[in-house]
Amino acid sequence: MSEVDQLDTEPLGSDDKRQVKLVAQLQAAENTTVVAFAKQMVTACFSAIAAVVALNEYKSSQSSQLELRLLGVSVALLLIGGIVASLAMVTQRLKVSRDNFSEVDDELRRLATTRFQLSAVALALFSVAVVIAAAVILL
Repeated sequence: MSEVDQLDTEPLGSDDKRQVKLVAQLQAAENTTVVAFAKQMVTACFSAIAAVVALNEYKSSQSSQLELRLLGVSVALLLIGGIVASLAMVTQRLKVSRDNFSEVDDELRRLATTRFQLSAVALALFSVAVVIAAAVILL
């Protein structure tokens, strides 16, 4: 869940506290699906590294230098994909003050878009790595 920064220095009234709580709840609900997908991508990427390394061990006696390099690229892409997916799960701060409660939707959309883009990049890296590994194994 993201934290909500209070940009004002004045103490919050009960209505303001209620609004801050509402903003935090909205933000948590908005990003739950994207974060869950990012968690799955982290697991898939790091698990696939083990599979590619095992394939490398199985095929290493018959592999050419090119095939070994391609498997190495596949492992590197999976590692980067796992890191990018974990960035999508990182807690982010939502900047809200009494004056900009009307901009909360924009801020929520910005955070959700960032998480979605990171998850999409992780999925693309994972896909390319799997295609490379499959090409090495099948060809």
